[in-house]
Amino acid sequence: MCIVASRTGGWVGCPNEPRIKALSWEDVKEIAKRFGSLNCYDRTKVRGSILKIEKVNFNNNKQIELFGYAISAKRYDLYRYDAQGNIVIVDAKAHGLGYLYPQTSIAGRRVDHITRDHIALLVVGSSPANTNNALRTLRRMLKKAHEWEMIRSVPVVKLVEEHGREELIEPWMEANLLAVTEIPRTPNSKHAPKSINYGWQPFRDVLLIMLDTGMRPAEVFRMRWEHMKWERELIFVPRSKSRKSKRFVGITERVRAALLARKTNANEGWVFPSARAESGHLETVQKQFERARRMAGLPESVVLYSARHRFSTDAMVGTGNLMAVMDAMGNEKIDTTRLYNHPGTKQIRDAIERRNQLVQ
Repeated sequence: MCIVASRTGGWVGCPNEPRIKALSWEDVKEIAKRFGSLNCYDRTKVRGSILKIEKVNFNNNKQIELFGYAISAKRYDLYRYDAQGNIVIVDAKAHGLGYLYPQTSIAGRRVDHITRDHIALLVVGSSPANTNNALRTLRRMLKKAHEWEMIRSVPVVKLVEEHGREELIEPWMEANLLAVTEIPRTPNSKHAPKSINYGWQPFRDVLLIMLDTGMRPAEVFRMRWEHMKWERELIFVPRSKSRKSKRFVGITERVRAALLARKTNANEGWVFPSARAESGHLETVQKQFERARRMAGLPESVVLYSARHRFSTDAMVGTGNLMAVMDAMGNEKIDTTRLYNHPGTKQIRDAIERRNQLVQ
């Protein structure tokens, strides 16, 4: 979260924009201090206020003046001016901007020195989607620079072609993973299991929930007991990536069994609590998944998210109801749901066989 503030507060001017009423630095410190009473975490691990003034605002323990450029709540960067008047990016935030700093050839380059060739060579993240996030952000920044007469023309920014994930957890993969994780992992040292999250938990339960509900990993990690509608056999997903993500998903028998095995007498709180995470809930099962994948003989191209693809494919084949599958997946666009579907050729082959029989 960014708060517009200056040393003394008051009206702040912005290039080609209306003035903004800013707080003072002392006002911001007081706001951060008030959030201390809202700290719901273990005070020995998360000390002080849950709203902290980030370190980028200081240089040699002295607060400095920063400027910002925001495209949206999740896409902004903070910068300062050096002695020659050049822009120096000090912090860039998520969904595009973070990819421009500091690991690419674009990083640190003057905006009027960025050429079409530099843009064409830009590759960030682990997928074309990550690269396109960065390119969209860069295109917006260059257009703004042109509006502010910082550059004479805007270089052409072409997005790269995106491909959906091709892997899904096939039935044999699911069988192998569940067989591997069904075998109890006993301690090989003096350290004994201390909680339900020992051994193959919580990965096994997370996998089952994703396979049977199509929920995203982050949605599973944020599950709360008060969101369980046992009598209706539904799980409420209150928030995620988009407006459509707010939805209900069904509870299958094996998911119900897994949840009841985890449940204590409490009817509220995290389903997958974590004492180490600042959020209070589980945030990853990656290490357990990688170990189980290796033991189950699955290719490395299979990721945990592939379970969501399996759900979408099976739901579409089983129902043929695209809108229902979109709702269950929490997708707003048909094209997004299509990326998750991997229909096999068996249905097509069977249809041609039936046609041939009629011809004969």
